[in-house]
Amino acid sequence: GLSPRGGKTRPEVSNSGDPGPGFSTSGYRVACPGGLPPGVNPIVHFLEEGSGSGLQALPVLGGGRPVRRSARTVLVCTHLVGERPFGAERSLLDVLRALERMGLNVLVSAPWVRPGGYLEALREASCGVWVLPYRWWRRGRPACAETVQHFAAFIRERRVSAVLMNTIVLDEPGVAARQCGVPVIVHARELPEHDEELSRVLGADAVAIREHALALADRVIVNSGAVERFFAAPGRTALVPDCLDPTGFDLAAPSLADSPRVGLISSNLPKKGLGDFVELARLLSARAPQLSCVLVGPDNEHVAALRATGPKGELPGNLVFAGYAGTPQEAIAQVDLVLNLSHVEESFGRTVLEAMMGRRPVVCYDRGGLGDLVVEGETGYLVPFGDVAAVAERVCRIFADPDLCRRLGEAGRERAIREFGPEQFQARLARALDGFI
Repeated sequence: GLSPRGGKTRPEVSNSGDPGPGFSTSGYRVACPGGLPPGVNPIVHFLEEGSGSGLQALPVLGGGRPVRRSARTVLVCTHLVGERPFGAERSLLDVLRALERMGLNVLVSAPWVRPGGYLEALREASCGVWVLPYRWWRRGRPACAETVQHFAAFIRERRVSAVLMNTIVLDEPGVAARQCGVPVIVHARELPEHDEELSRVLGADAVAIREHALALADRVIVNSGAVERFFAAPGRTALVPDCLDPTGFDLAAPSLADSPRVGLISSNLPKKGLGDFVELARLLSARAPQLSCVLVGPDNEHVAALRATGPKGELPGNLVFAGYAGTPQEAIAQVDLVLNLSHVEESFGRTVLEAMMGRRPVVCYDRGGLGDLVVEGETGYLVPFGDVAAVAERVCRIFADPDLCRRLGEAGRERAIREFGPEQFQARLARALDGFI
């Protein structure tokens, strides 16, 4: 299945060969000192060696933050931990850092883990990452009783004051918190109304998904006005837009000296607008042949399928495959203007905010949470959904006027710092959690 925010995920219990809810294969592999030798079965190793040496079937991977005895503890539950962080993963790290600055002990739970930079960043920003198999919620399927028991025991043992689920697609952590009399906060980052894939995975329409989240949560944190309107629950929701640390984003304004570059930065799934971007490249190759259209993102099977059409002459010559960029700054530095052409309504649009912070004008479809970020004609342009010709017109307008490009970029950075910095985020998050943690 596909995650509600673009990356691939696996919503079943057995995410990494787990035999059941009582043993985390992926967590055990990471927890073993020096790693497991090739070909060694983790369960056999645990039964024969690991359990006797103190290793746990559901390990807590040590974190970079010390546990403060006098501080309250919050358990933050994520639904996936991949190798590469995209917007949703970076937003979770922002939440962990804000909670830590608020003086809280922060623990993270994950249904499976994979060694890599993102896992290490989660560990560094928390007191530890607990790995246990758990599923996404699915309508009509009861929560796994054993998993709920594991969560409840952990909540009591660690004296957790509140459970924060970093998505609307979970239920077992919230059910356990309810049993323990602990507040449940759901951090809603999805817009199910226009996400058919999410509805398919959850077996529920948007109304049922909303009712599930509201029934489980004492507080729903929403990251944009679009998500707030979806929930339509005054008094139950708190608006806390995502944030971005400006450190490292003080990039030079585009010079537009040689070949201006318009970029799409994403996880390179079809629903992110790959087809629209190719069509845009075709339009621009005829209208402004000096422009390059740069696709920044992983070389996945969808990109491979696009590349395969190249020898047949079906791809425009101005289309550049830049590959995955390790940091947002590296991605933005490769382009002079950033697009968002997503076919799924973005609940926020972090890449757009990153572009604004890096002095890049933006052109986006006018849907979802993007209107909360982009000020029409001031920091970029919003165009009707699917109108690729209108996107091409705005791109040409910006690149034809270097002063306009500079003004849009500077205004975008000023707005990003003023409205979406870490300090503003922490203050809003603290207000949203007041009385619950």
